[in-house]
Amino acid sequence: TIPEWIASHLSSITSLRPTVSFDTMGKPTFSVDFTEQKVTTATIADILDIPEQMASSGRRVVVVMDEFQEVMKLSKYNMEALLRSKIQLHKHANYLFLGSKTHLMQNMFMRHSRPFYQSASTMQLSLLPEQDTTRFLQERFGKDGIGIRQEECLYIMKQVDNIPYYIQLLSAEVWQALMPNGKEVTRELIDTCCRQVIRLKQDYYYELFSRLAGTHKKVLLAIAKRGKNIFSAEYIREHRLVAASTVQKAVRLLQDEGIVDKEQDTYFVADPFFRRYLLQTYE
Repeated sequence: TIPEWIASHLSSITSLRPTVSFDTMGKPTFSVDFTEQKVTTATIADILDIPEQMASSGRRVVVVMDEFQEVMKLSKYNMEALLRSKIQLHKHANYLFLGSKTHLMQNMFMRHSRPFYQSASTMQLSLLPEQDTTRFLQERFGKDGIGIRQEECLYIMKQVDNIPYYIQLLSAEVWQALMPNGKEVTRELIDTCCRQVIRLKQDYYYELFSRLAGTHKKVLLAIAKRGKNIFSAEYIREHRLVAASTVQKAVRLLQDEGIVDKEQDTYFVADPFFRRYLLQTYE
């Protein structure tokens, strides 16, 4: 099986322990644990070479890294540079980098000073087709005997701005609320689950907002309300901001932090639940 194939390659790294367990539905799941208390850069470097080792044995290997911009949070390992130094030597394994925070991804691959500068072809993905997402949600809920109409599928998408990660997050919360005996997804339940997600993350959201400077807070709250024409004199007057240059600096920092993103000429809070939290808490 594939887990056995992977485990055979992992066994050469003594600080890793591959395990197979069973979830609540009785399905086998494969995972890897660290045996060492403190993960070292050397261990990570060995792990990063595993895909190439697998591909060199004649198998086709494609490594998909979702929400790739999150590697920046592993700065203590200098992960971005370490990963680039390994991948550039790999001749057989292929890599696909996905990320929902466009500005951060662009910085990683388009800035000359970054390790991944011009190392991959880029492709901008549009929003998920509503029909395909509806079919996916109905199939997934249907496997557990839960009904969800097209209207409720579209309502879930609307609550999270049709962002795939948050569609899955909200849908998982709805599924959990209905299991094991739920039968039908309703708008009322979706609204309840939206509030539940915000409650679960409110401490994080509080810290995220609190550490921002006063000007950055004001700009973020303004964008949470409306993200078009944010550098215009009318917008600055309406939201009692200081000057266009100050707004530009604040937006740049908020984008670099992954808090704000941009789609065409509109800026928006990257996390739709954080946007809800801001409007509920500070307005």
